Amino acid sequence: MKKKANRPLAICRFVLSTWVVFAGFIAVASAQEPATAPSQWQVTDLEGKSQKISELTVDAQGKVQGPGLAAPLGLDDLHSIALIGARVAPGKPGVIAELPAGGRLFAEGVSLASEKLKFLVHGREVTLPIDAVRAIRLAAGDTHVPFDTALANPSADEDSIFFRAEDRNIVSATGLTETFSKDSLTFDFNGTTKTLDRDLVWGIVFAGTPSAVMNQTPATVHTIDGAALPGKLVSADSQQVTLALGATEISLPWSLVTRIDFRSSRVAYLSDLKPVFQEHTPLVTSPLPPLPDQNVLRQPLKLGSTTYEKGWGTHAQARLDFDTGEGYDLLLGMIGHDPFTRGRGDCVIVVQGDGRELFSSRLRGSDPPLELRVVISNVKKVSLQVEPGEDLDLADHVNWCDLRFLRQASQEP
Repeated sequence: MKKKANRPLAICRFVLSTWVVFAGFIAVASAQEPATAPSQWQVTDLEGKSQKISELTVDAQGKVQGPGLAAPLGLDDLHSIALIGARVAPGKPGVIAELPAGGRLFAEGVSLASEKLKFLVHGREVTLPIDAVRAIRLAAGDTHVPFDTALANPSADEDSIFFRAEDRNIVSATGLTETFSKDSLTFDFNGTTKTLDRDLVWGIVFAGTPSAVMNQTPATVHTIDGAALPGKLVSADSQQVTLALGATEISLPWSLVTRIDFRSSRVAYLSDLKPVFQEHTPLVTSPLPPLPDQNVLRQPLKLGSTTYEKGWGTHAQARLDFDTGEGYDLLLGMIGHDPFTRGRGDCVIVVQGDGRELFSSRLRGSDPPLELRVVISNVKKVSLQVEPGEDLDLADHVNWCDLRFLRQASQEP
């Protein structure tokens, strides 16, 4: 049985071992992958301007260099480095493990014994201490609001165990998970051991620190199976990427990587900010208020076939106001109707700064996404608005993707 007081406090102590074990998995994978270096990368700066390079080097000073770059770029000046032609491997993982700092590990299977989780990843066993895993879900692709709520605000002392009742509805119980095998799950419930059939288990949110207190990391490496590994980029070349979390470093061959996203100190994503004013006034449809980092139906943000991690989902008639506060110069992003609308929808997009119109455009469901680039220098408050078009507010599901404030780099005299 677990000691309740130890598990939440052990996250900081155990999280580094997560990456030590995962590094072993990567090392094995690297040894079995072909050594052929990919041919091209797309380097995108903070304003969304891209350059292609045929060789890649990130030096000890954090400067990205390569043939095709007009000048070396610092990591704090980058939005992303993407491997051209890289594709996410198809397939639906059997298990999703939620890791600290927004990380995710996909696996074909999982078991738990003696405070350790064993994952089957690409046919290899990866062992992680239970305190280094925030949650597991066995219904990949499905959503359940109570699970997501528990994940955002986990209990400090007890796990939240989600399972299907006799009527197949998802219910939950709190306790401390003891074992999870191919047949069953056992957990301590008020001093009594309870057992569930494995087939009934939907997911587990482990006791620990809420994700909100996790420090944002400056880089996230995305792998071909769709996993996201947050850390600090130590180095990169045409063969591999080296990532650090604390004192632990892991190296991933580019054959396993699709792209690296960066968090610049000069950028603020609007979905990380709290609106100073928010309003949603539907005309004839049901209320669908704005949501950060998802569309108004609580699904991933998409424009066409592209999925975005950051942004706001809105539905006409909507308004979101934000204080700029930190002296930002540009508002950047992509705007379009959610693919859910299947080409329907007609609305007007408006951006105001301190009550003055800075941008306005009609947007139909059949239109390609709009690139947003609005100068906001000396503006104290930005207002984002979605107004109904000719078809009232029917199908006006508008996604504001990769929406961010940017402070331009100071110019050298």
